[in-house]
Amino acid sequence: MHIRSKSFQLWPEISDEKEKAKKRNWSDLKGFFFAIFSGICSLLTAIIIKKMSLHPAQSALYRFIGSLAMVIPSTVKCKENPFGPKGLRLILLFAGLFGAGSLFSSLLAVGYLPIGEAYVIFATTPVFVTVAGHLFLKEFCDIFHAVLLIFSIIGIIFCSKLPSRMIAKDTSYSIDNLYGLLAALLSVSCRTGQMIFIRKAKHVPHTISTFACCWAGVVESSLLMPLFTEVKLHGCRMEWVGIIMVGFLGFLDQAFMSVAIHCEFVAIVSTTRCAVNIALSFLVQIFLFRDKIDYFSVIGAVLIAFSVVSLGLRKLLSSA
Repeated sequence: MHIRSKSFQLWPEISDEKEKAKKRNWSDLKGFFFAIFSGICSLLTAIIIKKMSLHPAQSALYRFIGSLAMVIPSTVKCKENPFGPKGLRLILLFAGLFGAGSLFSSLLAVGYLPIGEAYVIFATTPVFVTVAGHLFLKEFCDIFHAVLLIFSIIGIIFCSKLPSRMIAKDTSYSIDNLYGLLAALLSVSCRTGQMIFIRKAKHVPHTISTFACCWAGVVESSLLMPLFTEVKLHGCRMEWVGIIMVGFLGFLDQAFMSVAIHCEFVAIVSTTRCAVNIALSFLVQIFLFRDKIDYFSVIGAVLIAFSVVSLGLRKLLSSA
């Protein structure tokens, strides 16, 4: 008598379920990790520009040109209109304009201010993004996010050594400090608008969003650069290597952030990105610029690390 056994089907079904679970876990955490990668690329770009003798306005133009050249192949491969679908072209246009304005002003701020001070101001972006995301996108925001946001802001304040500077009696401001402060505040405002518009067009492929920011950046930088400096040619090979690296890292920064915003709430993306920037800039100030370690910096680094780890653990547990 022939008996047909089906026991061999049990293991493939379990394997398929495990494979699907792994894919779901990666999908849930993808936005979080890409936000971290975006923050790393942003800080590396700032370090290179800080080391170069090139004016930040001209560096911004090179960054956009390099990013545009790198995003064109993926945009063509996408086989869609590079300016997006008809109903979302205006939204993508504003996303590109705000993104270009944010990057241009952030590079100006890094050029006029120390990296630590500039990124402290940039790190206030999650506050504005959280409020804007709740008002315009009706995104979820609970007490847990509010507590982590408070911890991040407190950590940013300590990392910037603002308490020690407030205690100091002699405080002077130069024209460069004023320009850097205004540029940093403008960068925060533009970054908030960019994230809101990209989130509104989240169904558009991220390559299209990146392309919108790159071509708008080339146009904006070409128009604004003559207001700040004269175009200079470069004879040093290391400067050309730095220019190429700025363009490459700028492309990765914009691409990673676009993917992160397509996958995750803008409040979580902005908080993670800024917290990583501050934590890494803290290490850069110690090991690259040889700044002394004090209690304010240590407390700030611990608070920021706690916020990022807590956010990642919650995402991991919720996706399990």
